[in-house]
Amino acid sequence: MSTSHRPRRRSRRRSAAAGSPTRAAGQVWAWRALVLAVIAIASWASAQPKVDHITAWVLDLVTWIPVEDSFLPFWLPAPMNVWGFRPLSVLLMKGAAALWAGQMPPPALIVGKTFLGLLALYGAAVFWLRAHGMGRVARVAALGTLMLSPTLFSCWYLTELDHLAAAALLAGLAVLRLGRGPGSLLLAGMGVGAAVLLKESSALLAFSFLAAGALLAEATGRRNLALRQAGLLLCLAPPWILLTLSMVTGEATTQVGAAPWRTRLPLLEHNAVQFAYLATPAGVAALGMGALSRLRGLPASLPPLAAVALLLLLPVLTFYSHYETIYFATRWGGSLLVLVLMMGLLAELSKARTQIGPATVAASILVCLAVFDLACLMASAPREDLAARLFLAAAPGLLGLAARAVDEAWFKALTAPARGAVALLALALGWGPLAQLANSVAEWEARLPVELAGRRVLAAAPLEGTPVAFNNFQQWMGPLAQAWLGAPADVGTTYTPVPAWLAAPRLPGPAYVWTLGGDDLAGTRKKGRPVYLFWQANRARIPEGARPILMGDLSWIRRPLGALSSGRIMEQAPDVIADHSMIEDQHMSTWLSGPSPMQQLAQVEGEPLFAESRPYGLLPLNLLDLPRRLVFGVPWRVSMQAEVAVWRLPGASR
Repeated sequence: MSTSHRPRRRSRRRSAAAGSPTRAAGQVWAWRALVLAVIAIASWASAQPKVDHITAWVLDLVTWIPVEDSFLPFWLPAPMNVWGFRPLSVLLMKGAAALWAGQMPPPALIVGKTFLGLLALYGAAVFWLRAHGMGRVARVAALGTLMLSPTLFSCWYLTELDHLAAAALLAGLAVLRLGRGPGSLLLAGMGVGAAVLLKESSALLAFSFLAAGALLAEATGRRNLALRQAGLLLCLAPPWILLTLSMVTGEATTQVGAAPWRTRLPLLEHNAVQFAYLATPAGVAALGMGALSRLRGLPASLPPLAAVALLLLLPVLTFYSHYETIYFATRWGGSLLVLVLMMGLLAELSKARTQIGPATVAASILVCLAVFDLACLMASAPREDLAARLFLAAAPGLLGLAARAVDEAWFKALTAPARGAVALLALALGWGPLAQLANSVAEWEARLPVELAGRRVLAAAPLEGTPVAFNNFQQWMGPLAQAWLGAPADVGTTYTPVPAWLAAPRLPGPAYVWTLGGDDLAGTRKKGRPVYLFWQANRARIPEGARPILMGDLSWIRRPLGALSSGRIMEQAPDVIADHSMIEDQHMSTWLSGPSPMQQLAQVEGEPLFAESRPYGLLPLNLLDLPRRLVFGVPWRVSMQAEVAVWRLPGASR
């Protein structure tokens, strides 16, 4: 199809809209209703009562940070074990802790944070995309961003502010790009500055976006825009670097920072996977289609057909999520998505001379990934498990570029197969965020009620000085969370994460030294004192033949860094070593059938105090993996069950 057809089609659409203002107004209001419906669903889900250790742990932590130290790096102890620089976050959380004075914040606060935060993120994302010449797809990409599971996670926990940092950053950058005069510079500085002070990760995002924008503007002769972005970067970056210097030079160190750079290299793949997850499989395929369409000599129908073929040939994509840190269970599927994503972003960057706005979006994402990779390799206090939610500011750009590629491909498609492929790709692109929304809400509504009921039973037990072992190391509980559940203020309880799937010969019975984190649980029982077990897992209820396909193989993530380590997590003697990491252990709890060795021990030796479960279902991330699921006998909707159980293992009788 010649390029002359494109403006005619668009002009017909514009004239039709201009000739029927009532219809156009109706479409606007219908879209607004859709956006509000999505925000309302997310806000409704956030109202689910819960006592989460994240909120309790952070509110308890910030009370010990003096106000005058808010602008200094601080240590986040176990289970995080990292350094942070979050002045604005610390002050906000100190305010929340003081306002409720040890009481659990009301659900209405989370609902308000979710509703207003999503509204702000949607508006900022639309504003930012329009400022970069992507107004045609801005609303679709912004709505998709709201439905992503990392966005919802950030909204549903009081102390998580990644979506607010993304909203502040995108709004500030849009004002900086479009505004004129000192007033716009001040507003831009306030927005970007707020993101810089909320979290160290959002600061790196801000610096990456500013640097990419300045470099591309300078390279394409837009000197005034380059000076504005470079000027704001120079105003914000040097003070921030001086304040966080200890996190780079070695004064503040983490386990990752102490490791040699060769050990850290696999983290670069991990970081890129987080961006691929935000883009969704169909979004990555769309970007790959856009890259192929840049190659001369290819038939116009080949790129959309290749994009659909990619989605059909991908493995069934399952993953383990650790606070929205994504680990794909089939490595080659995630790695292939990363390669196609990089190809698509580089192709967008190559259009800088003619399409500076979209090219700047692509450059911002690429520079952001490079900056975080350098931090992982060179800083003395990085983490091994950067989460997808840290990069939320990149999500509108990723989805916007993908939607734009689909939009352009539609006007280039001449044949029926090509048009069908583009239509199928558009459907899959809309499906990805929608599936994440449906899965997140379903899991949240099933897990939280049974989790809260089980925790209440545990808090009501006589825990004075009694250790509690739990299989899911996302279920940590501290003194403040226990107090919210009605336990005495200081019961001296220790919470110890233990693997549930060690082989039977290594099962921690009374004859074993059950040790982790300094807690000798078997020794406690030998002394006549009990041990409590808290079991929580989301378990698949599927045909046995489908389990190996959905479980995949997470052994590729193993490295001697934190939760990724398969080191000695239980020991009777020096030669007893766990053969998998804690992340793999929790993944096994989801996809393996039958009781785990931990459950078997509890069933034989323990006294059951509580057991409850609730069903829910998971939809596929990739709409076009249905044929593969049919061939291998994998259900299209995976039946799941959120289950919680509490046991008391009595001490040895004397």
